[in-house]
Amino acid sequence: MLIKKMMRDVWKNKVQFLAIFIMAVLGALIYAGLNCEWFTMKNQADAYYEKTNLADIWIYDEALGENDIEKIKAIKGVEYAEGRFVINGSEKTTGNSTELQLNFVTDGKISDVLTQEGDKFSNSKEGIWIDYQYASANKISVGTKITISVRGLEITEKVRGLILSPEYVYNVKDDSEMIPDHQKFGYAYLPYSIIENLGINTYTEILISADEKSVEKVKKNISGNFSTVIDRNTYPSVTALNNEIQQHKALGNIFPVIFLAIAVLSILTTMTRLTKSQRIQIGTLMSLGFKKGRILRHYVSYGFFISLIGGCIGILIGQSVIPKILFEIQKPIYTLPSWDVKIPTFNFIMVALIVLLCTATNYFACRKELKDVPAETLRTLPPKTGKHNIIENTKIWNKMGFNFQWNVRDICRNKIRTLMAIIGCLGCMALLLCAFGMNDTINNVGDRMYNELFKFQNKVIFKEDADINEIEEYNATLAGQLIQEENIEMQYGENKKNGLLTVDSGGKCINYENDEGMLKKLPDTGVAISYKMSKLLGIEKGEKIKWRIIGDKHWYNAEVKAFYEMPIGQGICMSTDAYQQLERFKPNAMLIDKKISSSEVNDSVVDTIKSKDEFIDAFNSMLDTMKMIVLLLIVFAVLLGIIVLYNLGILYYTERFREFATLKVLGFKSKRIRSLMVSQNIWLTLIGAILGIPIGFLVLSYMTNTLGDNLDMTPKVFGSSILICFTGTILVSLLVNLLLANNIKKIDMVSALKSIE
Repeated sequence: MLIKKMMRDVWKNKVQFLAIFIMAVLGALIYAGLNCEWFTMKNQADAYYEKTNLADIWIYDEALGENDIEKIKAIKGVEYAEGRFVINGSEKTTGNSTELQLNFVTDGKISDVLTQEGDKFSNSKEGIWIDYQYASANKISVGTKITISVRGLEITEKVRGLILSPEYVYNVKDDSEMIPDHQKFGYAYLPYSIIENLGINTYTEILISADEKSVEKVKKNISGNFSTVIDRNTYPSVTALNNEIQQHKALGNIFPVIFLAIAVLSILTTMTRLTKSQRIQIGTLMSLGFKKGRILRHYVSYGFFISLIGGCIGILIGQSVIPKILFEIQKPIYTLPSWDVKIPTFNFIMVALIVLLCTATNYFACRKELKDVPAETLRTLPPKTGKHNIIENTKIWNKMGFNFQWNVRDICRNKIRTLMAIIGCLGCMALLLCAFGMNDTINNVGDRMYNELFKFQNKVIFKEDADINEIEEYNATLAGQLIQEENIEMQYGENKKNGLLTVDSGGKCINYENDEGMLKKLPDTGVAISYKMSKLLGIEKGEKIKWRIIGDKHWYNAEVKAFYEMPIGQGICMSTDAYQQLERFKPNAMLIDKKISSSEVNDSVVDTIKSKDEFIDAFNSMLDTMKMIVLLLIVFAVLLGIIVLYNLGILYYTERFREFATLKVLGFKSKRIRSLMVSQNIWLTLIGAILGIPIGFLVLSYMTNTLGDNLDMTPKVFGSSILICFTGTILVSLLVNLLLANNIKKIDMVSALKSIE
């Protein structure tokens, strides 16, 4: 009997229960979708690293030998160590200007590779194993012979297999690249014997596998003996993927909270109204012998089943749809052997939390009506004693119109419904503002970086072995701006960070700006440091920073003379005068503020030329995932606004049904009554939208702070975006309320005012 009653009640109040259901679906969908996406990437990457025994520590130095390896193996906590020789070479077989990073491997027990096609890699077999993505882009197959030019020597080997390496999940040539170009750059693995035959018997890298608990101790033990020592936390490929995962993890945790909060408030208002309207039915059930506990379970089950079904459906849709959409954007950037979706256990915990909160809210909303004895419950609940609010005691009250007085009193009598309306509109506005703000922030960063800070049209990358005199002559011919870019390690106190050093010869191709305006030139001594890097290191102007080029043992001390803003690529900048007090200036790139014709390309020194448009395209591609999430947020925010406002409109109409009928009897026109209903909801929408603006800014700030160490995005929301969000929220409210206000015409005054029997 109670089940049939529940079905009738749900159908009779279908709009309110549908709103709760959709809130549960959306909250679970967003949570499950975004968390499933980052969890899959983390899970697949961890499995990949474990299967291939990714190195725990990497050592970079010149002329490393077997003696170094034996000393490292003797350190407590080290499980194994092996050397390899790594060098870049030009691959000539494809006919294109391509480059391969060659790894000449001794053992292959650490950072092993996964074979996708052909033979499994072995250092005892002759041949070359090629990056699977590079091979696919250049149509290289197993069995093909390829020729690679290295330092004037040519190596010709047969392709034995196509592979994936855990060290190249994010495979870019250098810091000037943001998106992998698999057609132009890849990697290859070869037996160490091949490089030995060319007269080389040293290593450039040593890979260490260490006990998980001992990694930090081992790293500290060997750091002073070699040029560069890094672990997984600072290895570029691992760091890039981890930063992406952390961004999406933060997004997946914050937005479902808004939907869950509104679902809980919806349950509270709906069930409070339902139990009040069914007070006599509850008294009848108690009189018929139904225990209070059973009646309570009956009403509590409304929230339990709706939230359970909604949460389960949301999770099923979320983890099936959202990860696949986002993975299509991630696959060109990150290379993992598998993208099969992995479902985290905490997705189901989220459903349990939704059910628990909705059920608990339902319980507290219903138990009040069960406190009285049956005889008392069978009586109609007397109306609340009217209380004068603060405004009524002021002189302004009597000057206000009927609409104002009616709505103020109604708001004061129904505080929970009012709170829900405000929070619903607040959530809608905050989500919209955050979504539009993120879009504005991304567009502003791109525009500022490539139109205001970077004035060059082309960036020329020089060959590693290019003669410095030829470079200077070429620069004089094209009136360019020479720069030297190096990956460096920086230290201040206990804080260490990797970043980018830019040595600038001066010119108009790069503008350096800070809070005080444009820097006329870089300091003649010391360094300028990017704002983001200064915050990461905790360093202030006038203090000294230690830095060294990765691969160099020598540390330099330099005073921080200035700050500058840099959206992408955090680090330090130096003038050539300041740098040449420490080292010789060796430019490896040139910036030009004009287009370069093919006749102006000097093949003896030029490696590649990148246009500004290529940098902009790479920047946009890097943030495609964020843009997709922004689009999802806009869709969900609009849905949130429609559902909440429609639910509140129905609730308001149902609660005021008899009062509206009374007003009609007293001669009020439907248009006048409709204005009462619409005006109150517009008031609450305005309050919610205004309060949603600072909340939206807070959420946006939180999002931009999760973008990793390399990006420095200042939250930016254009006035037009605030206006669109604000107007959109008001329009949604107005349209929903106008739609519901038409019900005023359908009120049957006789049945509405009929005495309760």
